[in-house]
Amino acid sequence: MSGITALAIFAGFTSCSHNDDDFGSVADFKADQFAAAFTARYGNIDSNNDWGFDNIKVTRAAVAGRANAYSSIYTFAVDATDDKFIADVPSGVKKYTEVAGQYQTGYGTGTSYLDPSWTQEVNIWGSWDGSKTSGGILYIKGDNDFTNRKFYVAANTEIYLTEGAVLRLNANNASDLQGGCNFYIAKDAQIITEHELVLNNGLHMYNHGTINAGKLQVNNTSVLYNSSIITTGELSTENQNSEIINDGTITATRLHTAGSSHFVNNNSVTISGDTDVDSNDNTWVNNGQYTTNNFTFQATSADVINNCKLTVNNKFFIGLGDSEGNFKLDGSIITKDFELHGPANIRMTSNSVIKVSNEAKMAITKPNYGIYGPTSGEYAVFEAKNVVWESRNNFCVNYFGNLYVVADNHFEHAYLDGTSAAAQANGGVGNCPTYYFDPNTVKIYVNGTKPDYSIAESKCNPGFNGDTDEIPYAVRIICEDLGAADDFDFNDVVFDALIDRSKNKTYIRVMAAGGTLPLYIAGTEVHGLFNLDTKVMINTGKNAHNKYTPQEFVIDQVYASYKDIPVNVELTAASASTDKILQDLKAEKGSAPQKIAVGTNFVWCDERDQIEEIYDNFPEYVTNSATLWQ
Repeated sequence: MSGITALAIFAGFTSCSHNDDDFGSVADFKADQFAAAFTARYGNIDSNNDWGFDNIKVTRAAVAGRANAYSSIYTFAVDATDDKFIADVPSGVKKYTEVAGQYQTGYGTGTSYLDPSWTQEVNIWGSWDGSKTSGGILYIKGDNDFTNRKFYVAANTEIYLTEGAVLRLNANNASDLQGGCNFYIAKDAQIITEHELVLNNGLHMYNHGTINAGKLQVNNTSVLYNSSIITTGELSTENQNSEIINDGTITATRLHTAGSSHFVNNNSVTISGDTDVDSNDNTWVNNGQYTTNNFTFQATSADVINNCKLTVNNKFFIGLGDSEGNFKLDGSIITKDFELHGPANIRMTSNSVIKVSNEAKMAITKPNYGIYGPTSGEYAVFEAKNVVWESRNNFCVNYFGNLYVVADNHFEHAYLDGTSAAAQANGGVGNCPTYYFDPNTVKIYVNGTKPDYSIAESKCNPGFNGDTDEIPYAVRIICEDLGAADDFDFNDVVFDALIDRSKNKTYIRVMAAGGTLPLYIAGTEVHGLFNLDTKVMINTGKNAHNKYTPQEFVIDQVYASYKDIPVNVELTAASASTDKILQDLKAEKGSAPQKIAVGTNFVWCDERDQIEEIYDNFPEYVTNSATLWQ
């Protein structure tokens, strides 16, 4: 069962057939009692765990490590082990001043730590072991400003920036980091330079803090791994299998990939200017959210792959001269303008989407090149406002596979040898078509028409709303209302949801309701949808998930997040004169949740089945937000 790993358990015990005797008076329950019961069962709750609601839109690749339809042939760098990112200098380590000496500024090798009390140069010259230079180990704590002095550390030194440490570098320092060094930047630590920071000759930099640089270059087998924040001007990867691997947030003015370098984004990248991919041997892979002003692909690399969402604020351009190249898409491209130039291919997987808000210019120069949908499975969608033809050539664009082409305006399908439209209508086929499409699979819709087909919105995909009555639900939410300490089945209500901002509506489909207290979704009591008493458990019996037909309704508003769709359980009043008590089911970071967000193909638990027995990764997931449990 794939789908998002998301959790949202409750403020209390959970039960599908509730009895006031489980707790005494239900009205007297305390949320912390239920949180305590949950914690006792599953261990400490990860304070960063969002129970899936920040990631529920991930239907494809946005989780690092998930298998994609397209994946690079390379094995990429991973983060250093946790013990490399330290809070403070280990006991027993001497200060740099004690090792260097009062009247000298450097030493050969060894272990020391640096703090702001040292105001002169740093020179760790290293020592030669017969085959290579070794510089030892340097720990850094506090705010160390080298903008007006030298910072030199020999090759193959290990440098640890402890939590909160700052290393400020001038132009010479930043461009002269030595090969083979390993930099470990701990939480809240920083490397800051107004100049170009150069990672060269096998240097590895692992960032859990912040890197702020005027420019940043990675080349010659070096590795930059980021799990936190990088802010820079131009960012570049150059040659010899140099790597940038991002599991955090990168903000830059430009990205340039060249040579045999590799760039992989698993989380979030924002490029305010251009992204240029222009080598036959390099890798650009996006498994997360990537935003840029322009995206230009001018090479024949086999590893230019978008597995999630690529947003281009201005133009997406492929211009490959006279060479074949492929852009692989398992997710979406959202762009203002779009241009295919030269013999270029885009190969799309099922339910992938390209949305062009303005103009798509087609200038393919050879036959058999263009946009390919999948050869089997569900359709991909290419959608544009205007599709225009650059008439300098005979081919323009070709469409293949299971592909819907949807455009307000699309240039006419004609033959440049003059075969008339009337002749075409009678089956005539001429030479030099303005575009070719496979009539057995490709379907073209123009002038506001759309196919009877929809794709759900996801974190990797803006979705597509065709002319269909079927609702492309985006998420399934499973809930616990109150519960008992021995009942964690998360089936008190199970419903699918779609927030459609274009229509200002939220669509709900109730799949199951195992709880026997009145339970409301945005004010609608779920048992009433089935015309059943609240004592009836709906679609949660053994092998009886389809006993009752799912019920749908529409809410005339949208919500900021799926976790904000209100779900309330009605508690038993303490007395007849007491108003009913509505308990909001929540999914808050750092708290025992009452709601879990999962994929719409998730199979919910039968009555009294324990979720950790059906999904054995669930306990680990509760304590580790990086863990998937489905």
